[in-house]
Amino acid sequence: MPTATKTKLTRFVPVAIAALAIIGTGISLYTQNNLQRQLDETNDLVDRLGTQQARIKPWAYSYEQMKDAVEQLQLLYPSLIGTAALPGPGQEHTAPAPAGIERRYGEANSQFTLVEFSDTECPYCQQFYPAPKALVDGSRGNVSLIYKHVPLHGENSRLQALTAECAADQGGNQSFYRMIGSIFSSTAGNGRGTQKPLSSIAEDLGLDARKITACVDSGRYDDKIRADLQEAVQAGVKVTPTTLIIHNPTGRKQVLSGAYPPDEIVKAMSALVNGAPVQQGVTQ
Repeated sequence: MPTATKTKLTRFVPVAIAALAIIGTGISLYTQNNLQRQLDETNDLVDRLGTQQARIKPWAYSYEQMKDAVEQLQLLYPSLIGTAALPGPGQEHTAPAPAGIERRYGEANSQFTLVEFSDTECPYCQQFYPAPKALVDGSRGNVSLIYKHVPLHGENSRLQALTAECAADQGGNQSFYRMIGSIFSSTAGNGRGTQKPLSSIAEDLGLDARKITACVDSGRYDDKIRADLQEAVQAGVKVTPTTLIIHNPTGRKQVLSGAYPPDEIVKAMSALVNGAPVQQGVTQ
């Protein structure tokens, strides 16, 4: 995976223009002033995140390790994971378009969707989490994010995923992302759980902790977590974090395995717009 470097504006501008200014899509262009402000904000994002991203390595699994982990979860939590046969490593993996309950951050009609396969107990996911959200914030509605749970660090991962889903019952996707962010801020990682009880985190966010606990215990979102995890397996996800980039107007997709810096994500979006081959990740 490439290491992150601070990208100068002169190098980044053509990429950002191609990927985020929506050239050639039929959508009206920004004025020059608005575009320049967007580029400046995006470049500032790269500067702020570049040093942090350079230290991030993915939490890697071989395919067999990930399949084994899923099968172990099937034994421990059959109602959560299910017993559907998993595809073999020699079979073609496809990443289906997001369906069902979407935990979307940003505009639903965005030109790009970033589908983030992540685990709140994965330390590399914890460090990477701000990057795609910041790209959405700086995109003027051109990029949105969908979070998918890959809870492979045991019971704490599972409970955190369910807690985030149950938070959405009280405040929609906004509460979901606030809960995910708070869990990432509190967790020690590697399956060790949060420093504060999940109920306390919920109360800090102004949520009804008793309702969230009842929701988690009810298994209301077991199917949602199961669907996310099965989607990750079917997509051939081998590391967390993994980002599936979808160019919605054309349906072109690319998978970036690991914690890519923001400028590399934008380059991948640009390549999808232009239909050009991409050097990193896997195109679909």
